[in-house]
Amino acid sequence: MSKTKHQNTTEQHVDVATMTPEARGFVDSLLKLAAAQPVREPKPLEGEAMQFVRELLALHRDHPKPEAATRSREAEAFVMEHWSGIVQRVESAVAAEYERLNEQQRELLAVLEGPKSLLVPLGKARDEVSHSKLMSWALGLESALGQALRKSFLTLVNADAGVPLPGWRVRNEVEIAPKCRMLERNKVGTPTKGRIDVHITVPQIWRCYVEMKVDAPERRNQLYDYSKALMAATTDEQFGSTLVFLTIEGRRSNDDVPHQTLSFSDLLAAWLPLSVGTSEEHAYLRLWLGVVAHELCGASGDGPMSTWSLSQRTRALRLLSGLGDKS
Repeated sequence: MSKTKHQNTTEQHVDVATMTPEARGFVDSLLKLAAAQPVREPKPLEGEAMQFVRELLALHRDHPKPEAATRSREAEAFVMEHWSGIVQRVESAVAAEYERLNEQQRELLAVLEGPKSLLVPLGKARDEVSHSKLMSWALGLESALGQALRKSFLTLVNADAGVPLPGWRVRNEVEIAPKCRMLERNKVGTPTKGRIDVHITVPQIWRCYVEMKVDAPERRNQLYDYSKALMAATTDEQFGSTLVFLTIEGRRSNDDVPHQTLSFSDLLAAWLPLSVGTSEEHAYLRLWLGVVAHELCGASGDGPMSTWSLSQRTRALRLLSGLGDKS
């Protein structure tokens, strides 16, 4: 007799011998990673821990195919049957990773634990215009911090290392002339004008357009239009150009035009170490990156790390482990 739809998933049992190789391989890999750390004090799986396990399972279903549905159900049933031991080991691994953080990494953790700026109470934590303004502000700083941020940005977008760090003109929400394939039209029938989120010009040397996406969908032909506008603005052969698509996941645009992809996680990892300093500019940068980490990357929570969800702690430690050498 089949199970009712109300039956708890944790009550399901799967004959391991009958699992497909793909499903068993997924489970074995997960258990192998979890078993790398010894089990500490057992804790029941509920709330945050249950959510973390479900997020792990979601990895198996990122790109489902018709024939993968059964394998996904098998894997989920098997993992949920062993959830207690898995979460105990994951919790232990997180604690062990925290203990390995060196002094520099703990200083960066303090930034993630700090305040998240006024974007949160203003309800603009995921507002693209606000984030593009802050990114433009950071790249346009004339101080040593600004030069460090610009140098890092050039590396992130694979731009010519010969682009000078002084002399950058950075603006945001710059309207471009609709000379391209602007197919969308507004209610009165005039072409939709595009706005460049972050518009960078190093006179006679380099121009860069950054299109940022947080929650808004990508407009049809959007990067095609921006690519044409960028080429039209850089007709001189000595004038380099770069089109950047900045998204939460670092995905490519739907348009088949040359562009550099960039994720907010990559930007956070590159700029977080540069935010440590005593100036007002450093403080503002930390406040913005705190919002990026919390709202866009899921790599921090409210208050001290001990109060964060398991997934937030895991993402934060993954971020910090790649910054600086471990002691």
